[in-house]
Amino acid sequence: MLRRRKMALAMGLGLLLAVSVCFGQACAQKKLSDKIVRLHVLANSDGAGDQAVKLKVRDAVLACADGGMPGEDDLERMRQAAETCLRENGYDDPVRVTLEKTYFDTRVYDGFALPAGRYRAVRVVIGAGAGHNWWCVIYPGLCTGFAEAAHSGVLTEDELAFIRRDGQTYVVRFKLQELLSQAAHMVWG
Repeated sequence: MLRRRKMALAMGLGLLLAVSVCFGQACAQKKLSDKIVRLHVLANSDGAGDQAVKLKVRDAVLACADGGMPGEDDLERMRQAAETCLRENGYDDPVRVTLEKTYFDTRVYDGFALPAGRYRAVRVVIGAGAGHNWWCVIYPGLCTGFAEAAHSGVLTEDELAFIRRDGQTYVVRFKLQELLSQAAHMVWG
């Protein structure tokens, strides 16, 4: 009987510890998501031409991103750059550029990782947007290199340590957070 109580107590403490770690991760992810804007470019289809032009559109949009938090004028400038790029490459697909909250899975980049969660994203949808996508972080400018963005002053040292690659431990932490985040996303939307 005493052994069962000890086992139940140990399991209860383990569960409490797991929940508190996940809660801490969720809070850190939320703080991080308030400071980050991702770029999400969706191709018209998975055809080779549509995928190739998606990357050209990505480059055109990144070229006109000024490194700051995007506003309405920036979105229109990005839409025009994407549309011009498409026309120059012989495509007449419509382009939609919006700033919206979007759910992303855990993503490992070169030198850092971002946990799963809802982030603001500039979404560039080419045509039907039914093809594979491409994404990165445009604010702060992590598309062009983590080292440059680390010195931008947007993220604190604690936030940088949270996402920085210092072994593979963050991937395990973020995977547990991702599972909980996906469950919450399915329940509450």
